[in-house]
Amino acid sequence: MPQPLAPVLKHRTWRHLLRDFSSAHPQLLHVPNSKLMMYLTPAASVAWWLSKHASALLETEQELHLLLPGVDFFECQDSGRWFGFLPWLLGRPDVRVRVTLIGNQLSAAEDDCALSLDMSAAQLEQEWSTPYASLVAKFSKQDIFNGTLGQWRRSVDPQPPVDGCVLFAPNLSKYCREWLTEDDLLPLIHQQLPIGVFSHSTLDALADQHALQLLDVPVTPQEGEENPWYLEHEMADVMGAMARVYWPLRVQPNAKALDFEVEAFKDFEALLEHGLNENGSLGADSALVLGTQVEVMRVDGGQKDSIILLPFECAILESTGKVGFFDDAAFVPLDELPSVPGEYLTSRPSDDLPIERILWALRLHRDWLVPLVEAAEADKRKDVAIASGLTDIGLANSAPPGMPGLPGEDRARPRPSSSVLQGNPTPEVTPPQLKFWRKGVVKR
Repeated sequence: MPQPLAPVLKHRTWRHLLRDFSSAHPQLLHVPNSKLMMYLTPAASVAWWLSKHASALLETEQELHLLLPGVDFFECQDSGRWFGFLPWLLGRPDVRVRVTLIGNQLSAAEDDCALSLDMSAAQLEQEWSTPYASLVAKFSKQDIFNGTLGQWRRSVDPQPPVDGCVLFAPNLSKYCREWLTEDDLLPLIHQQLPIGVFSHSTLDALADQHALQLLDVPVTPQEGEENPWYLEHEMADVMGAMARVYWPLRVQPNAKALDFEVEAFKDFEALLEHGLNENGSLGADSALVLGTQVEVMRVDGGQKDSIILLPFECAILESTGKVGFFDDAAFVPLDELPSVPGEYLTSRPSDDLPIERILWALRLHRDWLVPLVEAAEADKRKDVAIASGLTDIGLANSAPPGMPGLPGEDRARPRPSSSVLQGNPTPEVTPPQLKFWRKGVVKR
């Protein structure tokens, strides 16, 4: 007899899924939908992965054991009891799913880097408890291990069989030195275990895959697939959304030892670090435009051109190679700076290579634009010092805020400024009309 379609496949929106969910679980009717979405996102995402991308597990097993390493407070709410709804979400009441949650940042502390290793199980369970804990008390607590995947392996003997693995936002591009070891994720990869990854954004997924490629881990790059059961939040535009993009971590076994000191990988790490915003993110999918072309038009006569977008509101006018500021209102060239050499522009990767194109923009900004701006800043400090009669170079280089070009100055465009380096907002001014390019349409 064919199995009924899983609710996570039958529906595509939270509104419709929660309508059926509340009908099936009337005790939860008074829980706000926003809370249900938050509590159910991990379980619904796992159910969607199982139903759509790992269905063979459901066909061969009546009892599944899934590992979720690298989790935090979010997946552990009410001690993981919300995963008790997996059989309903799968449309398979006959299937029992056991979930083992593993992580060393399980606290609800606001500090994202706070480790939970010194906290007792009782302390953590108190933090994980939600106002609706009594409504899911009928479900058993999931196995939750406060530590790393390697520590969990050493703590259990014999090793329980594992059927699959799900990673929520592993950030492999930043933490691959921790993940890709024989003590952590590599044994699961070598076993060819089904592994599903849910990243915050397409950019995160592409960056993780690129990191693996640079380390000679044979993975096929792909933009991934949007998970219908992701969770939006107020910082989603700059940080990405919880479990938004799914991609499979499928690689061929490779006995070659990983070399984290290879120059290409170290440069990749440095470029990502260079592009971080004040939230510690590259900007989620808003950064996918880096290195792309945007059509612009002169205010004084309708002449069309295009600009290439760089980090921190910088761009290059294609016809002249001039660098300038760009925001939603205008592009304003900085005449003080030389044009970008032609070899830089001709080396720009095509739009169908998004991660390579983004890295090209970050590298041009770091290696060509930033040194020029820093030199211009130094020259301005020197000029101001001479004009003021200051001969002590040490004093001149520590001039107070407000000096032209320094952070915190109320400066006017177009002029080299620290915003080129830091991405600080620059006050809106009216530039000379001959230099004012109005935003047009994005070239496809």
